[in-house]
Amino acid sequence: MTVQTDQIRDWVRADFDVELVSLGPVNLGSDTAAALWRGVAWDGTVLAIKWTAGGSTAGAVVSSHLAGLGIGGIVAPAHTVDGRLWSNRSGRRLLVTPWLSGDRAVEHRMDQLHWRSYGALLARIHAAPRPTEPLPAEDYNHDEATSATYAVN
Repeated sequence: MTVQTDQIRDWVRADFDVELVSLGPVNLGSDTAAALWRGVAWDGTVLAIKWTAGGSTAGAVVSSHLAGLGIGGIVAPAHTVDGRLWSNRSGRRLLVTPWLSGDRAVEHRMDQLHWRSYGALLARIHAAPRPTEPLPAEDYNHDEATSATYAVN
C-alpha cells in the first residue's frame, strides 16, 4: 500500500497536532513493512515519521518508559493529541519521533569511547525499574531483519 505525502501531513496534523512545512521520504531502516519520512515542523523541529504494519509496539512503549525515567540517550516517540504513542491509520501505526542527525552507527566502527558510552547506557537501561504494565511481545526475526531492503513505499 502506498500513501501520498499530503495524506501523511494531514494525519500528523490531526493525530499529533504538528504542522509540517517539509516532508520527504527516507530510504533507511530495517522494518520492511514501514515507510519512513523526514519532516520539519513549523518551529524547525526535525522529525522522523514512520508508518508501519510490522513488528510489535514494544519499541515505542519501552523507549517512552525509559525516556520518562530521564535516562539520557533514549529517544521517545511523540504522543498523539489523545495521549497515545502512535495513531492507527489505514491498518498501520503512525509514529512520530525526534530525528537524530549525524552518521549512522552501522556505517562506522565504534572506538573505545563509543563502547564505554554504549555500555554506560545499557547499564542505566538495565538498572531502570520495569514498566508496571505488561510489555507487548516482540517477534524479532534475525534472518528477516538482516536481509531487509530499505525502501519507502
